[in-house]
Amino acid sequence: MKKQPAYCYAHGKIMREKDFHISPYDLGVLRGYAVFDFMCTTQRHLFHPREHWQRFVRSAKFLGLTPPITYKQFTTIAAALIAKHPAYPELAIRTVITGGDSPSGILLPDIPTFYILAHNLLPYLPAQKLYDNGAKVITKNYQRVYAPYKTVHYIEALRFQKERLRNHAVEIIYHNGTHVLECSMANLFIVTNGRMITPPADDHILSGITRNTVIALAAKNHLPLSERRITLTALRNADEAFITGSAKHVLPITHIDRHRVGDGSVGPITRTVMDIYRSHYDAYAAGV
Repeated sequence: MKKQPAYCYAHGKIMREKDFHISPYDLGVLRGYAVFDFMCTTQRHLFHPREHWQRFVRSAKFLGLTPPITYKQFTTIAAALIAKHPAYPELAIRTVITGGDSPSGILLPDIPTFYILAHNLLPYLPAQKLYDNGAKVITKNYQRVYAPYKTVHYIEALRFQKERLRNHAVEIIYHNGTHVLECSMANLFIVTNGRMITPPADDHILSGITRNTVIALAAKNHLPLSERRITLTALRNADEAFITGSAKHVLPITHIDRHRVGDGSVGPITRTVMDIYRSHYDAYAAGV
């Protein structure tokens, strides 16, 4: 079967991904001066695109950058990219803006580099058995720089990957030595005495779109939930735990480092949240 060509949006047009090149003097390459956003589709429609775009614009503004297109233009371009990849049941859309081509390597040019990538979503999805039986995470003492914004600074997350794989873990939970923060690419929830708890959205974590959707769905379905600090002790003594992310959706966690969460099985509240979120995800395209 002939491999389908990949397309992206760059230089103001949709083009073959293989024909898109970035200058070696781009500040995203030289200095890591860039932000991005990542979203997925459901039934080949963008899932919560406005929330993702607003976060992207907010992150870009933090770096003094302005996307060269509007939200309406973004959704039109994304729809065209989705149509360009008919072989993918669902897609991941990655939007990136960098400081741009800077020969000095330090001064911001007037024009940023902006592009949108479209990928097959399948490689990003956890195995079904992890939703059925639960997954393992490891913990590391680390706090992301500029945590509220989706910068491309993932150095520590990448450095930790070998350790994560050795431990057969799906994610890395960051903490500051006392309190739990977030995961390398997800947010964290625990369940204690029938109540869900997640760290508050502040300067220490990214306010994830899936996280916020779960919070809204919990309120709609009258499920007890609090946004408050979680100590490492509370994490290890939790009855249940799960993580949330655009590709992970709601993923149950049954082991943290060498500790078993609860009785080591996926708990009832986690399963309820998984079901509610999946229903929302599956039905979302119908309301677009």
